[in-house]
Amino acid sequence: MSRPCPTPYKGRFPSVQDAEFQRTADGIRYGTPLYTYQCTCGAWHLTSDDKRDLPAYEPPDTAVVAHLRALPMTQFIDVVDADAKARAPLAERLALRHPDLLTRWHHALKALRLDINRQLTNHAASPEWRTRAEGYRDVLTGLLTECQTHRAHKTRTRAA
Repeated sequence: MSRPCPTPYKGRFPSVQDAEFQRTADGIRYGTPLYTYQCTCGAWHLTSDDKRDLPAYEPPDTAVVAHLRALPMTQFIDVVDADAKARAPLAERLALRHPDLLTRWHHALKALRLDINRQLTNHAASPEWRTRAEGYRDVLTGLLTECQTHRAHKTRTRAA
Protein backbone atom coordinates (compact mmCIF):
# COMPACT_ATOMS: atom_id res chain seq x y z
CA MET A 1 0.00 0.00 0.00
CA SER A 2 1.50 3.35 -1.03
CA ARG A 3 1.43 6.42 1.17
CA PRO A 4 -0.29 9.66 0.20
CA CYS A 5 1.83 12.15 -1.69
CA PRO A 6 2.91 15.13 0.46
CA THR A 7 3.53 17.13 -2.75
CA PRO A 8 0.64 16.27 -5.10
CA TYR A 9 1.24 19.45 -7.12
CA LYS A 10 4.58 18.10 -8.41
CA GLY A 11 4.89 16.01 -11.54
CA ARG A 12 4.88 12.27 -10.85
CA PHE A 13 7.13 9.82 -12.65
CA PRO A 14 6.78 6.03 -12.37
CA SER A 15 10.53 5.36 -12.54
CA VAL A 16 13.81 7.06 -11.83
CA GLN A 17 14.66 6.79 -15.53
CA ASP A 18 11.53 8.77 -16.49
CA ALA A 19 12.30 11.39 -13.84
CA GLU A 20 15.93 11.65 -14.98
CA PHE A 21 14.84 12.14 -18.60
CA GLN A 22 12.51 14.99 -17.57
CA ARG A 23 15.17 16.43 -15.21
CA THR A 24 17.61 16.70 -18.09
CA ALA A 25 15.04 18.29 -20.41
CA ASP A 26 13.79 20.77 -17.78
CA GLY A 27 17.32 21.58 -16.62
CA ILE A 28 18.27 22.55 -20.15
CA ARG A 29 15.02 24.43 -20.76
CA TYR A 30 15.04 26.42 -17.50
CA GLY A 31 18.77 26.54 -16.75
CA THR A 32 18.21 25.39 -13.17
CA PRO A 33 19.83 22.38 -11.56
CA LEU A 34 17.17 19.83 -10.68
CA TYR A 35 17.32 16.70 -8.56
CA THR A 36 15.28 13.51 -8.61
CA TYR A 37 13.99 11.87 -5.46
CA GLN A 38 11.62 9.09 -4.59
CA CYS A 39 8.61 10.37 -2.70
CA THR A 40 6.91 8.62 0.19
CA CYS A 41 4.03 7.94 -2.24
CA GLY A 42 6.36 5.73 -4.29
CA ALA A 43 6.51 7.99 -7.36
CA TRP A 44 9.55 9.97 -8.44
CA HIS A 45 9.55 13.79 -8.40
CA LEU A 46 11.87 16.61 -9.40
CA THR A 47 13.02 19.38 -7.10
CA SER A 48 15.36 22.34 -7.31
CA ASP A 49 16.12 22.01 -3.59
CA ASP A 50 18.55 19.17 -3.01
CA LYS A 51 18.12 19.51 0.78
CA ARG A 52 14.35 19.79 1.20
CA ASP A 53 12.94 16.50 -0.05
CA LEU A 54 13.74 13.24 1.68
CA PRO A 55 14.31 9.84 0.11
CA ALA A 56 11.34 7.57 0.78
CA TYR A 57 13.44 4.45 0.60
CA GLU A 58 15.50 5.45 3.67
CA PRO A 59 13.91 4.12 6.86
CA PRO A 60 14.51 6.14 10.01
CA ASP A 61 17.13 4.82 12.41
CA THR A 62 15.35 3.48 15.51
CA ALA A 63 18.16 4.76 17.75
CA VAL A 64 17.68 8.29 16.41
CA VAL A 65 13.90 7.99 16.89
CA ALA A 66 14.48 6.92 20.52
CA HIS A 67 16.96 9.78 21.03
CA LEU A 68 14.49 12.37 19.70
CA ARG A 69 11.67 10.88 21.76
CA ALA A 70 13.79 11.34 24.93
CA LEU A 71 14.80 14.95 24.24
CA PRO A 72 13.29 17.73 26.35
CA MET A 73 10.74 19.66 24.29
CA THR A 74 12.96 22.75 23.93
CA GLN A 75 15.74 20.65 22.38
CA PHE A 76 13.22 18.78 20.23
CA ILE A 77 11.96 22.14 18.92
CA ASP A 78 15.56 23.03 18.04
CA VAL A 79 15.77 19.86 15.92
CA VAL A 80 12.47 20.70 14.22
CA ASP A 81 13.73 24.25 13.56
CA ALA A 82 16.91 22.82 11.98
CA ASP A 83 14.74 20.50 9.84
CA ALA A 84 12.62 23.45 8.69
CA LYS A 85 15.80 25.26 7.68
CA ALA A 86 17.11 22.07 5.96
CA ARG A 87 20.12 22.09 8.30
CA ALA A 88 19.35 18.99 10.37
CA PRO A 89 21.19 15.76 9.60
CA LEU A 90 19.30 13.37 7.32
CA ALA A 91 18.94 10.81 10.13
CA GLU A 92 17.10 13.34 12.33
CA ARG A 93 14.95 14.60 9.45
CA LEU A 94 13.84 11.05 8.67
CA ALA A 95 13.25 10.23 12.34
CA LEU A 96 10.93 13.23 12.81
CA ARG A 97 8.54 11.58 10.35
CA HIS A 98 8.42 8.30 12.28
CA PRO A 99 4.87 7.44 13.46
CA ASP A 100 5.96 7.55 17.12
CA LEU A 101 7.09 11.19 16.78
CA LEU A 102 4.31 12.66 14.63
CA THR A 103 2.32 14.21 17.51
CA ARG A 104 5.44 15.71 19.07
CA TRP A 105 6.60 16.98 15.68
CA HIS A 106 3.17 18.54 15.12
CA HIS A 107 3.28 20.38 18.48
CA ALA A 108 6.81 21.64 17.81
CA LEU A 109 5.85 22.93 14.35
CA LYS A 110 2.83 24.73 15.79
CA ALA A 111 5.00 26.31 18.50
CA LEU A 112 7.54 27.52 15.92
CA ARG A 113 4.83 28.93 13.67
CA LEU A 114 3.16 30.69 16.60
CA ASP A 115 6.52 32.23 17.53
CA ILE A 116 7.26 33.49 14.01
CA ASN A 117 3.70 34.87 13.70
CA ARG A 118 4.22 36.78 16.97
CA GLN A 119 7.51 38.17 15.69
CA LEU A 120 5.90 39.23 12.41
CA THR A 121 3.07 40.96 14.29
CA ASN A 122 5.19 42.71 16.91
CA HIS A 123 8.21 43.86 14.93
CA ALA A 124 8.58 46.67 12.48
CA ALA A 125 11.57 45.04 10.85
CA SER A 126 13.34 45.56 7.58
CA PRO A 127 11.61 44.32 4.42
CA GLU A 128 14.40 41.75 3.97
CA TRP A 129 13.82 40.28 7.43
CA ARG A 130 10.07 40.22 6.89
CA THR A 131 10.48 38.40 3.57
CA ARG A 132 12.74 35.77 5.18
CA ALA A 133 10.39 35.40 8.16
CA GLU A 134 7.36 34.96 5.90
CA GLY A 135 9.27 32.36 3.87
CA TYR A 136 10.15 30.48 7.06
CA ARG A 137 6.50 30.61 8.14
CA ASP A 138 5.51 29.17 4.76
CA VAL A 139 7.99 26.32 5.22
CA LEU A 140 6.52 25.60 8.67
CA THR A 141 3.01 25.61 7.20
CA GLY A 142 4.12 23.15 4.51
CA LEU A 143 5.70 20.90 7.14
CA LEU A 144 2.51 21.04 9.20
CA THR A 145 0.60 19.88 6.13
CA GLU A 146 3.12 17.08 5.61
CA CYS A 147 2.83 16.10 9.28
CA GLN A 148 -0.97 16.05 9.11
CA THR A 149 -0.78 13.87 5.99
CA HIS A 150 1.46 11.39 7.83
CA ARG A 151 -0.83 11.44 10.87
CA ALA A 152 -3.91 10.81 8.73
CA HIS A 153 -2.14 7.92 7.01
CA LYS A 154 -1.17 6.48 10.41
CA THR A 155 -4.82 6.71 11.55
CA ARG A 156 -6.11 5.04 8.36
CA THR A 157 -3.49 2.29 8.68
CA ARG A 158 -4.52 1.58 12.27
CA ALA A 159 -8.21 1.50 11.32
CA ALA A 160 -7.61 -1.00 8.51
